Amino acid sequence: MQSSACFLERELKLKASREKSRVGSPLKLKFPGFSLCKIGDRSGIRPHEKLLRLFRYKVIRNTKRNRGACDVHAD
Repeated sequence: MQSSACFLERELKLKASREKSRVGSPLKLKFPGFSLCKIGDRSGIRPHEKLLRLFRYKVIRNTKRNRGACDVHAD
């Protein structure tokens, strides 16, 4: 971690927050809003469950459940 932080600060002129930063396998770390997962021999991106629950709540809140498939009136 120390050598990574020094590289970021000296070479790339970036400031690394040592309290928030971690070094490790990206498949085991959680990023804001998503995490990386392994699917067979490939890697994938998966949104956090909290974001999925929020999305589902907003969809249900913003759609009417009592509307039929079509609003066609026969004349």
